[in-house]
Amino acid sequence: MGVSRQRSAKGYKADIVKEAIMRHRLRMTRARYKREFATVYKSSKCAVCGNLAWGGVICSKKRGAVCQKHCYECCCFEPQFYKCTYQETEPIDMKSWQRICSAADLEELARHMDYCLSYGAMLAAKEKPTDEDKSRAANLAREMAYMREKPKYIIEATADEDGNHGVIDSDNGRRAAVFVVYLPEVKMWTAVRYF
Repeated sequence: MGVSRQRSAKGYKADIVKEAIMRHRLRMTRARYKREFATVYKSSKCAVCGNLAWGGVICSKKRGAVCQKHCYECCCFEPQFYKCTYQETEPIDMKSWQRICSAADLEELARHMDYCLSYGAMLAAKEKPTDEDKSRAANLAREMAYMREKPKYIIEATADEDGNHGVIDSDNGRRAAVFVVYLPEVKMWTAVRYF
């Protein structure tokens, strides 16, 4: 009886964290739209030459109104199909998200994130992991994560405009496709992977 209550309490806590992450994602999307519309429709002057853009277009590359002739001269314009081929990098809030783990403090989160990502990488290497493979991978990942002097993943101290802290892999110095955010609704730090 006590075990089922404990599991349901954990499931309830996970649901609350998931809802808080979705609210954070919605706030990020709203803030991004506000920033984009503030720059794109800021003025009717051409972003290239500075003249009034009568009969112009809104350019995603220049983030504003542009004279039609500049659009035709741009390297991204495809005259055969009469369209722009400029592709922006997809913002984080539009990508798929997966919650990795949550913790009360950043040090604990960095250790647990190391464990979870190592465990996931070990399981991904196997085609069809068995229960024995899963337990072996869990033990190995736990040893690797908690035996290190410093965590493998370094959480940046400063947050971006959306409150997300970047994560850097200390082995290769590259930014991981993970961010850490503090969710005040649940008073926890949460690591989220995007892809």
